[in-house]
Amino acid sequence: MANITFTIPSVLNQGGGEKKTEISADSLQDAFAKISEVMGDDFKRRVLEGDGTPRSLINIYINGKNAKFSSG
Repeated sequence: MANITFTIPSVLNQGGGEKKTEISADSLQDAFAKISEVMGDDFKRRVLEGDGTPRSLINIYINGKNAKFSSG
């Protein structure tokens, strides 16, 4: 299980300012499911597709590198 830190901008945090939340999860899909439980249904609808995958406009960084542009 890995610790994953989500940095949530204020626009996705219902105007509450930027928020950092750490989640322990086995996979990114598991992490998004857990953060959605913490942040609520509005966050889930805005961030995830119906199948639970992140929407294309959501940036995911792994060790500081954008996962969309990394290989593997």
